[in-house]
Amino acid sequence: MTQNSHIRIGSYDVYLLSGDHLKWDGGSVFGIIPRSAWAQKLPPDDRNRVTLGVNQLLVKGPDFLALVDTGVGTRLTERQREVRGAGHPRPWAERLAPLGLTPADVTHVIFTHLHTDHAGGATVFSDDRQEVLPAFPRAAFLVQEGEWQDACAPPDGEANAYRFADFLPLLESGRLVRLRGNQRPLPGVFLQVTGGHTRHHQMVRITDGQDVLFFPGDICPTPFHLGLSWKTSYDQFPLETLAARRNLLGKALGQDVLVVFSHDPRPAFRRLTGSLEHPTTVACDAPA
Repeated sequence: MTQNSHIRIGSYDVYLLSGDHLKWDGGSVFGIIPRSAWAQKLPPDDRNRVTLGVNQLLVKGPDFLALVDTGVGTRLTERQREVRGAGHPRPWAERLAPLGLTPADVTHVIFTHLHTDHAGGATVFSDDRQEVLPAFPRAAFLVQEGEWQDACAPPDGEANAYRFADFLPLLESGRLVRLRGNQRPLPGVFLQVTGGHTRHHQMVRITDGQDVLFFPGDICPTPFHLGLSWKTSYDQFPLETLAARRNLLGKALGQDVLVVFSHDPRPAFRRLTGSLEHPTTVACDAPA
């Protein structure tokens, strides 16, 4: 089911785009947490897989339209989808049409990192399926320089997490922008390098100076990972992940701050409540 939710952050329109899913091994998604604990939050199927969302943000400013992450995309084979537990997302033209937009309207694509489930949708096949092309023909593609380097030459154990064909066309387009460190690439859009999940993973913050929305990427992939003891087995640097998550909780817990989780199985704009020891979330009613 596709859900497009909308909320205003100052003068910016922010859309939560969902409509795809992943089925991943629950033990990997929740790491050292006992099955008896995580299964109460996300019941697994008969193959021990839990269903995760694949969510993106679309931020519309006065002079830009920025997409944060691109999901798995439409180029995987059926076998690849089966191995990854991936669904069948609709093409971007169909996903954006209800908003009165086209892929050519997107001016910027921001990647939290370049793993397949976050960057695969940045490219599409040509009509004759002979070429792989950028999915957004006029967009600049923003990624940390270190993340780009790791994607091109993956560290040990990470080769299966990246697909070079997903992002080589972005380089060839001449519109790849490689960043170094924390940045403010657009008005109201701030990028903070967190590390953790990957060495150069970055978190996105949208603000008009008063209203704030965080998209933490995979340092906190779901609301169930807010607790500092809840880890996934996919983090390259788990202690950095926990430090970044603690930082996020310090900025958002109990504040009038919104958070969107990239793999929330019930995607929503959420506010953090509870305590540092027992954080939880409340979904917000976002006008469509």
